Formats: sequence, C-alpha cells, structure tokens
Amino acid sequence: MARRRSRSGDPFAYLERGMGGRGAGRRGGGRGRRGGRGRLPGPRALVGFLMLVLMLSGVVIRGREEGLGSGNAGSSAGGSDRSSRSGAGRVMEDMRRFDRREARVVHVVDGDTVDVQLVRNRDGVEPNGLAEGAGVESGPEVGDWDAETHRVRMLGIDAPEMKDARTGRPGHYAKEATAYVRARVMRGPVTLRLEANETRDRYGRLLAVVWLSENESLNEALVRDGMAYVYRVRGSGIVRSLESVEADAARRRTGLWKEVRKALMPEWRVHWMDERGLDWPP
Repeated sequence: MARRRSRSGDPFAYLERGMGGRGAGRRGGGRGRRGGRGRLPGPRALVGFLMLVLMLSGVVIRGREEGLGSGNAGSSAGGSDRSSRSGAGRVMEDMRRFDRREARVVHVVDGDTVDVQLVRNRDGVEPNGLAEGAGVESGPEVGDWDAETHRVRMLGIDAPEMKDARTGRPGHYAKEATAYVRARVMRGPVTLRLEANETRDRYGRLLAVVWLSENESLNEALVRDGMAYVYRVRGSGIVRSLESVEADAARRRTGLWKEVRKALMPEWRVHWMDERGLDWPP
C-alpha cells in the first residue's frame, strides 16, 4: 500500500484533522470512491434510516459481545453499575452520582481502565499507595470512602491491551502504559468528569475524564506522553481536543510512537488507517 503524505509536507498532519474531511484519505471521509456529494435522500429514506438507528441502539444497549478497545470488559467491577434503567434516566443518575466527584483508584486494570471508590469524607484524606499488583496498600480510613467499587474506562483514549486479542499477550507498550497509570494515581485522589451525552459503555463501565489536578487530566497525559492513542471511533468532545496532542507525540516519537508499526496498533486503529490509505511509519 502506498504511504499517504500530507500536501503540506508534514506526514503527521492527518492526525490533527479529525475523523473526516481533508484528512480522510482515499475515500473522502466516507463519501465513497467517486468522491462526489451525491443526491440528498428523500423523506422516506430519512424516516427509514432513523427507524433503523433506533432499532440498532436497542441492540447495542443490550449487547454483550466484545467491542473494539474494550480491555477486560467482561470483568467489570461493581455489579450494581449494570443497572436495568433506560438510557436517559441512567445518564441523569450517573451525572448526579459521579460527575465532579473525587475518588481514589484502588486497582489499575490497564492503561485506560481503573477501578475507583468515591470519597465519602474529604477531611484528612491522604494520597493512596497503589502496589505493583492491585489494591490499596495505605491511605485514609475505611470510613472516608464508599465501599462500592466502580470500573472507569477513560474517555476518548485507547491504551494497548494487557491481553491482546490477537496474541493473548500484552500489546506493544501495554506494560509501560499500565505502569504509567499506577505511578500517576498514587499521588492522591482524582476527580471524575463525565460527558452528558454518554456516561457508560456497553459493559456498564463509567466513561470519564480522570483529572489529576485542576490543570491536568490523566486522559490527556497518557496521549501526550505516548502511552495511548486517541480513540477516534467516537467523536466526543475530548477526542477533538486530543487530536493535536497525539500528533505532537507522534512527531516527537515519544513513548509507543518510538518503535510502533502499523501491525502492532489496535485493530480499530489499523482499520481506521486502512480506510484512509495511511501507513505507519509515514
């Protein structure tokens, strides 16, 4: 496959252009091989399309099959999180319970998934100490934290899997990404921020931006330091904000970008690049 280079001469420019538009490659951002705009669909076609979307949405909510970039989803912590409540009610409840709440990380699953407990009493809270394996080694009294554990999937990013579905072994840079998260969350409680349009994935895990301080999110730090990819399958607000961060990390060849090849990337990423006629290294 021929390697696609930017007209500007910058081989990393496509990383900053988002999921479509000029950076979409050969297929013109999903317009088809002919690249034309085509004819607008009629009213009947639009109604049919909307009905199909609604039907598929119900299937996805009930689905249990493994999705792209899921990362040990089947073992999601906190059984009560798998609520039977419908979409809108569940989102409102999640926003009330978890948005802007402080929590401690009690287990690091991999570079984009952690288990947390919410702060119950903020007075006297000390930084938590996370051992090499899992669990809290030291920290505040039990009464300072809710006993319930919640699994959080960091929004907008995808770190290499500790058990790659293709090989059964840790993916490229998976161990480094997991160790990076452990080191960062040891410094103290974190703050969860949710997006109101979607608060859970299909496995019941919370989707959140994990803030280490007022000025730094763990999601962005992972991308900035080359520990994770921007998860471009979903066009959330944070994805758009992280595109230039990923491009800069790739330019600097930091972290996983130093030695990664296209074949070592997650399957969704390989597919995303194939659709746009892209290769790596550029």
